[in-house]
Amino acid sequence: MAIVSMQCSERTLARLRDEYQQLQGNASATAPLPAFETWLAQADLASANSTLGASSDIQLFRIMEDLITGLEPAGYTLVHHADSDEVDAATDRLAQALMQHFAAPEFYLKRIQDLLTYYQKPVDHVTTMVRTQEVERLAAAMILAFQALFERSIKALDHLSDDRAIGRIEGAVAMLVSGGAVTRTDAQRQAAAFKKAVRNRKTAR
Repeated sequence: MAIVSMQCSERTLARLRDEYQQLQGNASATAPLPAFETWLAQADLASANSTLGASSDIQLFRIMEDLITGLEPAGYTLVHHADSDEVDAATDRLAQALMQHFAAPEFYLKRIQDLLTYYQKPVDHVTTMVRTQEVERLAAAMILAFQALFERSIKALDHLSDDRAIGRIEGAVAMLVSGGAVTRTDAQRQAAAFKKAVRNRKTAR
């Protein structure tokens, strides 16, 4: 048998001996208590196992919670594709599946359902969000391309006529507006800024 080492105060040891004697007095002849040292070791191991089990359950829930809450920051989205009338049923099925897979205690079921309900998104929400993000990326790329064209057109005024340079910029800002990259007001401001730069360059000559 493995040796179990324990440290306790004289007062605690005396209390444990009193508890052991009381149990010993109530024990039947057919089921006597083991020796005090054995009883003490068994009681301590049972307490340790109980604490370990509770700690393991808490750790298990935290793992599931971190998994669910960590999806969106990592660039993933928890999507449910059931009909709107079946969302609760779908959530319940997933929660039950997680419970069975991880052998989690039943009292965590409601908390898992709440987590799923809070973080899951319907398909139409996700497609709209992705479409918006793609449009924003495209708009940013168009603006960068316009800025590069703006600078190149200024430098090209030495061998490019003013009207042609202005026409190039006006065509570009029209594309920005039609692509939703900038508002009409911003586009007009950009075109006016280029015309001003052309006038200033002509004056400097």
